[in-house]
Amino acid sequence: MGYIYESMGDYERALEQCQNAFQAAVDIAYREGIGEAQSVLGLIYSRLSDHDRALEAYEAGLKVRQELGDSKAMASSLNRIARSYTLKGEFRKALEYYHQSLAIREQLDDRGAIVWTYLGLASTHQEMGNLDEAEKYYTMILEGPEKQLDNRCKLQALMGMPLVWS
Repeated sequence: MGYIYESMGDYERALEQCQNAFQAAVDIAYREGIGEAQSVLGLIYSRLSDHDRALEAYEAGLKVRQELGDSKAMASSLNRIARSYTLKGEFRKALEYYHQSLAIREQLDDRGAIVWTYLGLASTHQEMGNLDEAEKYYTMILEGPEKQLDNRCKLQALMGMPLVWS
C-alpha cells in the first residue's frame, strides 16, 4: 500500500503504511520485509527532500539485504543511496555507490537494471559538469544491447542527452 500511495503522491499515507509494514515485519522477524519497508521509507523521505532520513532508511535496508545475501536487492539499495547523495550534491560519494551497484548488476548480468545505474551515473556526471562522461552513459542506454529493455529509462536518457549537448 505504501508503494501505491507513494506513486499517487500521497506521501503522508505512504509513510504511515510503510511504517506499519515495517513494524509488522519487525514483529514477525520477517527480514526481507524489513529490508523492503526500509527501502520504500527511504524513497518516501527522498520524495519529501529529507535526504538524510532517506539515507538512514536506505542504509538500514542495505544492511538487512547484505545479511540476507540478496545481491539484486543490494544493488537496488546502492542505487538509491547513490541518488540521495547526488541530490545532496555529494557527487563523489554518489559515484562510489553507483559503481558498487553496477559491479553487482554486471556480475548478475541484470541487463534491465544495469541501464538504471547507467542513468544515475549519467545524471550525476552531468550535474558535476563532466559532460563527456554523461554522454557516454546516456549513449550506453540508448545504443547498448539493453536499449529495448526499459522504455522509461530510455525516455529519461533521451531527455538528458540534449542537456549534455547544449
